Amino acid sequence: MATYPEDDDDRNFALATAPRDEPSWQDAIRGPDREKWLAARDVEVNMLDSLNTFDVVPKPPGVNIVPTHYVCKKKRDAQGDIDKFKVRFVAGGHMQIYGVDYQETFAPVTKIASHRINLAYAAQHGWATHQLDIKSAYLNAHLKETIYIRLPPGYLKDGQDGKVGKLNKGLYGLKQAGRAWYLELRGVMVDKLGFKVCDADHGVFIKHDAKNNQHIIVAVATDDMDIIANMDEAARHFKHDISQHFGITDLGETHYLLGFEIKRDKTARTVSINQGTYIDTIAARFNLTSAKPIYTPLDPGTVLSKDQCPKTPREFDRMRDIPYRPALGAAWYAATVSRPDISFVLSTLSQFAENPGEVHWRALQCVIVYLKTTRNLWLIMGGDPKGADAFTDSDWASQAHRHSISGYLFRVGSGAVTWSSKKQSIIALSSTEAEYIAQTSAAKEALWLRSYWKEITDTKSLAPTKLHSNNQGAIALAKSAAYHSRTKHIDIRYHFIRDTIERQVVSLTYCPTEDMVADILTKAVPRQQFEKLRNLMGVRAA
Repeated sequence: MATYPEDDDDRNFALATAPRDEPSWQDAIRGPDREKWLAARDVEVNMLDSLNTFDVVPKPPGVNIVPTHYVCKKKRDAQGDIDKFKVRFVAGGHMQIYGVDYQETFAPVTKIASHRINLAYAAQHGWATHQLDIKSAYLNAHLKETIYIRLPPGYLKDGQDGKVGKLNKGLYGLKQAGRAWYLELRGVMVDKLGFKVCDADHGVFIKHDAKNNQHIIVAVATDDMDIIANMDEAARHFKHDISQHFGITDLGETHYLLGFEIKRDKTARTVSINQGTYIDTIAARFNLTSAKPIYTPLDPGTVLSKDQCPKTPREFDRMRDIPYRPALGAAWYAATVSRPDISFVLSTLSQFAENPGEVHWRALQCVIVYLKTTRNLWLIMGGDPKGADAFTDSDWASQAHRHSISGYLFRVGSGAVTWSSKKQSIIALSSTEAEYIAQTSAAKEALWLRSYWKEITDTKSLAPTKLHSNNQGAIALAKSAAYHSRTKHIDIRYHFIRDTIERQVVSLTYCPTEDMVADILTKAVPRQQFEKLRNLMGVRAA
């Protein structure tokens, strides 16, 4: 059984500490790092001027003036050491008026799964991986709307009292800034540099130049660019080209991206990602650094239900200041990036986010302590130079709500690149039916993954993706419509799996339960089996 972190008192269950890496501007310039923050502020103001972000103009009558402020952040490297002090001049987008100050706001960013697939493919085939950062990305984007802002303190010169800024470019904090930047970048990548937007993920740009034997994939997450190229020369050439349009910081070979560390074994053709530093941060944030080690995220037989949610005034009072949602969100980022092994318990705990009880909070603490205990595990991908294989499983009606849990996991080579653990939307009437529904969810993911794989590899056709299931009945249902009388009550959308098999998109294969990797995405299992399946996911010591 897991040992719960001990109470500090009857009411306080390890409340979150205030983040010290993001002080307010007032606190920053009053603290010991005042000079560093002021220097960072000067860098930001100089960037605003050099990019002609706004013009200083008299305030027009009757216009909305968007407030602004400085946002401070200490940027850290993969070891958790301070890399630099960063100050952003940010607009108060909450004060913008729809239809006046902004219209559309959606901006694509690369899916985390796409980043993993890119890295795994590059490792398998010996491609180069590079990264760069666009300096003050949003300040490069031209705006369609006319927006007036309050200028930063100390910016106005003598005789300019009462004047405001009329924006020419985007500004961090504006509701449309992300979209404006994406459109600006897309224009350069497509119209100037000859890339195409990936249909399967609009945050990815692809260029296959067969004539010069150069193949480049660029995955964009706001101002971060992860570059995959079939040779170093192609990556360096792209960096030079993009620098003609935007200021960049060349970060060399990819080693630390979006908060996770990356390392490659070029001999084994594998790539590994780890979030140890991030895990240390969230453990410290929720005062769990010194908790006793925990070796599984959830004990088998643990009951988590809505019956454990607060019902009395005293129970509500005890939970009022508990940082359940922040802790849940922090843990989910680890599950989303490199730790599929905690997906099931977090999916379960997310059901209680509106009204968590003490049992739910303690279970969430255990997840964070488990992450801390296993912080040195890496997600290792690549190796075997083949496409993806997949595992799908379901746990039938084991939860109090009686909805089954679907789980799937796709591997490229040795490790997982995409995975899911979700409650099924309908109540299945048998374990076979639950598995059949889970297979359909996996088939839909296979369709996306295959589409993305074709684009990045410039491949026209692929062999069927091998989908492993441990339920012979569900395999038989998926392969044949002969069982119509037994399945006519199932919603038509769940018969999608049959179509994908007929079109040779996936091929269903039996997998023994003891080797079913997706099993730990559907329920809690004993430690020995958990560690075996976690290893098969690719989550292990590097």
